[in-house]
Amino acid sequence: MKYYPNLSVLKLITSLILLVSLSGSCQAQPESKEVYGFESNETQNSPLRDWSTWGSYVVTLDSSVSFRGKNSVRIASNENLTDSIGSIYLKIPIEGKGNTVKLSGFIKTQKVNSGYGGLLLWTESNDGQIPIYRNMQEYAVKGTSDWNEYSIGVEVPKNTKYLYIGGYLAGKGILWLDDINLQLEGIPLKFPISEVPTFKIQSKSYQSTKLGSTLSLRELSPDQIKNLSFLAKVWGYLKYNHPLVCGGVVNWDFELLEILPKIIMTRNASERDEILTQWIEQIGTIEGIDSTKTSELGLESLYSEIGWIKDYDPQPSLINSLLKVSQIKCQGLQYYVQVNPGAGNPSFLNEEWYPNVESTDDGFRLLGLFRLWNIVEYFFPYKELIPKEWDDVLVEYIPKFIEVEDGLEGDLNYLALINELNDSHAQLRSSRISNFRGENYAPFKLAFVKDKWLVKAIYNPELMLDLDIQLGDQITHINGKEIEIHVDSMMPYYPSSNLSSKLRDISRDLLRSSQEFLELDILRGVKSIEIDLPLFPRNKIDFKWYNSEGSSSFKLIEESILYVELHRVVDSEIEKIIELGQLVKGVILDARRYPSGSASKLWPQFSIPGKAFAKFTKFNIYNPGEFEFQDVSEIPQSDNERFRGMVIVIVDENTQSLGEFTTMAFQANSQTIVVGSQTAGADGNVSRIPLPGALETGISGIGVFYPDGQATQGVGIKIDIELENTPESIRRNQDLSLIQAIALIKKAIP
Repeated sequence: MKYYPNLSVLKLITSLILLVSLSGSCQAQPESKEVYGFESNETQNSPLRDWSTWGSYVVTLDSSVSFRGKNSVRIASNENLTDSIGSIYLKIPIEGKGNTVKLSGFIKTQKVNSGYGGLLLWTESNDGQIPIYRNMQEYAVKGTSDWNEYSIGVEVPKNTKYLYIGGYLAGKGILWLDDINLQLEGIPLKFPISEVPTFKIQSKSYQSTKLGSTLSLRELSPDQIKNLSFLAKVWGYLKYNHPLVCGGVVNWDFELLEILPKIIMTRNASERDEILTQWIEQIGTIEGIDSTKTSELGLESLYSEIGWIKDYDPQPSLINSLLKVSQIKCQGLQYYVQVNPGAGNPSFLNEEWYPNVESTDDGFRLLGLFRLWNIVEYFFPYKELIPKEWDDVLVEYIPKFIEVEDGLEGDLNYLALINELNDSHAQLRSSRISNFRGENYAPFKLAFVKDKWLVKAIYNPELMLDLDIQLGDQITHINGKEIEIHVDSMMPYYPSSNLSSKLRDISRDLLRSSQEFLELDILRGVKSIEIDLPLFPRNKIDFKWYNSEGSSSFKLIEESILYVELHRVVDSEIEKIIELGQLVKGVILDARRYPSGSASKLWPQFSIPGKAFAKFTKFNIYNPGEFEFQDVSEIPQSDNERFRGMVIVIVDENTQSLGEFTTMAFQANSQTIVVGSQTAGADGNVSRIPLPGALETGISGIGVFYPDGQATQGVGIKIDIELENTPESIRRNQDLSLIQAIALIKKAIP
């Protein structure tokens, strides 16, 4: 059952974290055990050895209630202090290395209300960074419940010196806590953690040089390109499968930079394979190899796992080296990839940015290409939806990545590569790209409507007073060049899941420039107009012109219809929206902007509590490249009577990610009708990917599907009534989808 936090409780928890972190409190170390069951103190109500407490509630051992063993911890509210907190926590020294930790424990509650309880997990750094913490705020425990196991996780940033674990109660009631368990990358850790396993990278004094200047990489032969593509795949396979590489024993980036010149200079495939074989063997001995089993596995076994190897006809010695890796893969800590403890998507915290390398350094550019290609190869849940063969993409981009004259061209190559993924979550953070596109914007919004680029909305009316521009005007030329030519030149550099979201993103930048004016040719009916359009800095443009300052997120339409803008919903409005929902015949939920964090609290009211609405594919960290259906999302339970009338959800190309997920949640209700146009088709938590040169991109890290297995990536969510704007509706400033939604509800009203 899912409950939602209130602000006062969050303030109490935040106070706890800040006060404890600042106090520098410490305590004796607990005895060594994997599960801490509070059995070391035999006398009830005695002080808890090893643990600290905070807050005004009573925290004691309880020998009358336990999940296992004799004792549990009991946190009981004080009748005179109902708006307070009680907590118990343990401070653990830890060396943060970007690993993930998971805290689990069993909780029992009695009459917990006016708040909630749960587990606590937070970090403290060496450099004064704000603590990263988790407190089960989305799945906090409330009411009366028997023993249940709960878990939370966190990525431990570099420079972390302490980890705090524990439990808390905020509000009225009693909470019991038992059997605390802590895991690092899935491996149980004993208390105390005197020495947390960390990665020991063997640092090499590799000097960054521009490999192209010495090896003439500007003109690669077909054989050299093939050999480099083979190296990229072998390097990636070893990175995520060789126990000593994925275990963080060697610096795999520098290994690549050192072997690149050797592979480029090889004269034939036999010499190439000999170099690769020696390279693999020099990594170190893999413990537990059964040579008999390796010989029995044979080539077919390797083919079934990495089919691409067939294209390179490798020598038997190289096959044997790869078979050894295939036999004993990484099963422990992983250095280059971790599981995000919250959503389960891949995390690449230990990938280096190399911010100071030259933008035209061929070695580091190939490193970036190989890194990104292999992350997609093994951890992108939608790889099968990529239009091109992913192997062919690698071969295509190797020469592009070394035929670079400057940093901007290199970054544009990254953008073009990312564009191949068809994933709106895959963008590129690059200051060079941003500067290239310009810092000045038009004071109005464009949209692609019926094969025409029209003025759809006005951002800043005060900046348009002297401009002869109206809604519905068609832009035909920019600086004397047809607008279609501008659009065609931009298409490869705006990554997106479908054409609707690509044109959405292009529309934002069509009239963006480093210039202060653009010459526009405009068509209004049969009338042609030429204007000099002034552009303005970003901070002068009201890109959220649709928000009416001070107004609420909801309103009544003709007393029988409730209209809610999901992007503007705040916690304080939830109760009123639910109350109004009981008085109307139909509800319209506008999902054409990114929903607020509070919008999900309306799911139980306007959908069906307990009903599944989505399922997910997640990667297997121990078998890279494998994805499995694992979790199912259900509508949370609620104490409120759910709305049983007609629900209309409005969507368009701006409905993306959480917006699509939220729409799916409402679609669990058979009374829901979705009206509008194709959504962005990008769902699933984003996994960030650092790239050399202080660049960053990302991918959708989880596959999101309807319960029946129907995909959402690329195609978007299911739409019952498709509606698109027309030039006439734009000119009249009409919202066709809203008009249709109102008409549907009115028709259904007896």
